[in-house]
Amino acid sequence: MKKSNLLNQQISSSEIPNKDTNNERSSSEVTAKDTKKESSSRQEQIDDWYRKIERKVFGRDKDLERICKMFRKRSDPYGKASCSSSKPYSVFGIHGIAGSGKSTLANYICDHEKKAEDKHFDPIMFIHVSVTFRVEKIFCDMLWDITNMQSDIKDIESLGKKLMEKLKGRRFLLVLDDLWIKGENQKEREILLHALSAGENGSIILVTAQTEDAASALGAQEQIPIQDLEEVQYLKLFMHHALQGAVDDDGTFQRIGRSIAKKLHRSPIAAVAVGRRLQAEKSVTFWETTVNLDVLNETMGVLWWSYQQLGVDTRRCFQYCSTFPKGYMLERDELVRMWIAQGFVNAGSNEIEELEDVGMRYFQELLKFSFLQKRIYHSEAYTIHDLLHELAERVAGSDFSRIVDSSVLPAKDIRSVRHLFIGSKDAAQGAQTTEKNLDLGNLRTLIIVETYTKGMTNLIRLRHIQGQLVSPNVGNITSLQTMDDFFHVTKEQGYELKQLKHLNKLRGCLKIAVHENAGSKEEALEADLPSKKRVTDLELWFHGRIKNNPDIEAEVLEGLCPPKDLQVLTIEGYKGSRYPSWMLSGQQHPDAPKYLRRLKLRDCRCPLASFPEDSELFMHLHELFISGCEWDSLPENMERLVSLQSLSIVGCGHSKSTMVLGPTLPRSLRKIWVYRSNLVIENMEHLVTLESLDIHDCDSMEVLPTLPRSLKKIYISGEVLGRTCQEEGHENWQKIQHIGRRRISSGEKETFVRWEFQAP
Repeated sequence: MKKSNLLNQQISSSEIPNKDTNNERSSSEVTAKDTKKESSSRQEQIDDWYRKIERKVFGRDKDLERICKMFRKRSDPYGKASCSSSKPYSVFGIHGIAGSGKSTLANYICDHEKKAEDKHFDPIMFIHVSVTFRVEKIFCDMLWDITNMQSDIKDIESLGKKLMEKLKGRRFLLVLDDLWIKGENQKEREILLHALSAGENGSIILVTAQTEDAASALGAQEQIPIQDLEEVQYLKLFMHHALQGAVDDDGTFQRIGRSIAKKLHRSPIAAVAVGRRLQAEKSVTFWETTVNLDVLNETMGVLWWSYQQLGVDTRRCFQYCSTFPKGYMLERDELVRMWIAQGFVNAGSNEIEELEDVGMRYFQELLKFSFLQKRIYHSEAYTIHDLLHELAERVAGSDFSRIVDSSVLPAKDIRSVRHLFIGSKDAAQGAQTTEKNLDLGNLRTLIIVETYTKGMTNLIRLRHIQGQLVSPNVGNITSLQTMDDFFHVTKEQGYELKQLKHLNKLRGCLKIAVHENAGSKEEALEADLPSKKRVTDLELWFHGRIKNNPDIEAEVLEGLCPPKDLQVLTIEGYKGSRYPSWMLSGQQHPDAPKYLRRLKLRDCRCPLASFPEDSELFMHLHELFISGCEWDSLPENMERLVSLQSLSIVGCGHSKSTMVLGPTLPRSLRKIWVYRSNLVIENMEHLVTLESLDIHDCDSMEVLPTLPRSLKKIYISGEVLGRTCQEEGHENWQKIQHIGRRRISSGEKETFVRWEFQAP
């Protein structure tokens, strides 16, 4: 593939002004916060619905039919492998140049097999591998696709055994997307194939790669070169993206579009990039100008041209993405926080608009024009196409770099790097390489993957840490704005709570883990959390505290009063004797939270007896999540939570007494979710806005209360309730008949009624 000379033009760091994000922004009124929260919730619903819309694929139906037939020929009707191989799986390879549509075809195959009436494959997994082959990551991603849950297992052997348990006796389809083969990952490939041997005969491994070598290294029996789309199908693909919503009564856009499409040499990624840009600029003049561009003759030139159409701030944010290696899974909110921390997000003269909203606009612009891609089977994950990642590296300049192999330094001079990604498997060597070759005082971003780094204390300009930075005296990093891992508080010098005192530029989520015998009320007050005005999400974890002196733990929590604009509060492992006054008597604490939206209490021994009438902290609470709390009862006056919409109770209730949900539940509730808790529900008729009810494995509950007519969806599982709700004529069965969407499971039998997905 030819590379455009235009790409030699790099964008300097000074091209885009670095807005000072440290200026204080005034707090919005509660109504503005409510509107923002509702807007975010609505966007999540739209994203969820959009993911379920069938993606349009052009010109690959014949390939789909041929490959799926090949899959089934590999096993006879009884599930026995028809090939001579002793392995229960067959390996197929799809190969072709970058941007030729390999991943699209593989996704198309997965979508087809998921809908197939014969359910030939179960499970179906799509794993993006890319350049860095890490078997533990592949195992984790496969377990996620199978269970839809994130595994907390860390070591490779345990992950492999867990995966083999899930695959045993099941005929799977596994896609290894964008696989690269290197000599050093041979052992990891063997470990992967060993785990896959647990599957049923007739299982399929489908590899997409740029060369045949990748699939051959896994023992491919079939190699399938990706073919160029037929000219007619390519034009349909291009026009699909270019003409959406356009009025073309006289056929002008069709005529110009055909000429543009011919310049793109049937490159699918070029068709999408140019098509979406033309769709955003529905003017004949712009289309006529585009058709005369010589840069469109090369795929990389097309991508560079599309990049130049982005806003100047959005371009800078795209450059920042080059910090991550190819195939890296990006999380939207985390990436936006990074952009903000670096000053790349510019609100301009609009003092009302939040930086997070502006950053989200940049993100949506990159997504719209395919600079970012949503991973189909991972709802919150985004990646960058390899060709666009190459573009990002070229335009980013010298500010961004990566160390993915601790023994090999990047080609560029990294002494002046400001944003660094360390993905080395050898933690100690990776840290040593970093300290030896970087001017740490110049670093702004440090992203560490599964790496522990000690002694890196000269990070005075660092603004963002992602990963675990185990280093004393974090308080010296006074420019720090975001860190995604816990700040660990211990008795050791340099790890005290007072290290947080001057970190007042922190924003977003702050996680504090207080370890055994560490901290006191005085030290907690010295952390000065109320001054962290941009912190909106606070997690407080208490681990291994003094069992015989819960008063000390209570004093520590008393001193950790959050900032007043806090929206999410999580308290876990709390064994204190009481809850703090800032939580229960808000009017006595002017700096205590006023707009809390979500409260999570996990494994807290101290019961929350009641909600005070005058506490501002609970006035705007929308979500209450209680997990692992062995309480005798819920707070006695739940009705005071007048804004509460969602209540979740998981693994709660004392073994000697049964928790009761009843008439004190607030009328504002829209959703109740209960899981493996010792409780019963006595009265729900007053919950006239309740729409969703989930009750799972609550053995103490044998009879449902009378359910409100407002319920639209119910999901019940369990031995007793699950069985009786399926027995026609039983009182429990009668109580759910008015509910339109029902899913009932008793282990032996499961019933679905109108459980299809509906638009929000």
